[in-house]
Amino acid sequence: MQLKRCWIIGGVMLAATAATARAQHSDLEVARTDDPPGDPLPQLALEGPEDILNCVESIEISPGEGLFEGYFVNALPGWESIEMDEPDEGVFTLLEGHQAALKRISFSNGFGMFDPFSGDPILTSDGATVAFPQEDGAFHIDLIYAADPGSQIGDTFTATYQIVDLAGLHADSEEFTPCFEVVPEPGAISLLAVAGLLRFGRRRSRVGSDSLGAGS
Repeated sequence: MQLKRCWIIGGVMLAATAATARAQHSDLEVARTDDPPGDPLPQLALEGPEDILNCVESIEISPGEGLFEGYFVNALPGWESIEMDEPDEGVFTLLEGHQAALKRISFSNGFGMFDPFSGDPILTSDGATVAFPQEDGAFHIDLIYAADPGSQIGDTFTATYQIVDLAGLHADSEEFTPCFEVVPEPGAISLLAVAGLLRFGRRRSRVGSDSLGAGS
């Protein structure tokens, strides 16, 4: 299964555009905020590039290979738990015993997501969730974003999400809406170079108790 995962992610990553500044996305980090006054649960919060979370800047999806031939795909930005408390930022690591998950609020027609391990469709209907697989309470995963075959260059899709805790230890995050744009196939680029570029630079904002909400 690990070899299959590497093959799937490898094919997607090779199809990802990294030649422009718009492709340089950091992973999205899941954290918790301080306990709100009068609220028994700390709220989940998402940190990531401000323009991505607000649908000001689009995530590029380009022709897939292998299992995803015909689709337009990208596996980035990924999803990870925050590594340590950041009191100055007002965010903290998730509580022990959490089961953080991504919840679909709504997708544009023709947009979908796939599991990177099996290649199976995920989040296939509004309200569906997918739990982040974790080890010792932490997680870091790349999920696959895809536009259906037949999509045209320049087509743009929106996906509205929420971070939830299936264990009930945290209150839901606010909703957020990134956009995805179909682009031509990029030139060949190594996986290592892609990974390095996608983690270069960072503008952080928070989807939490005092933040962005749904994108425009």
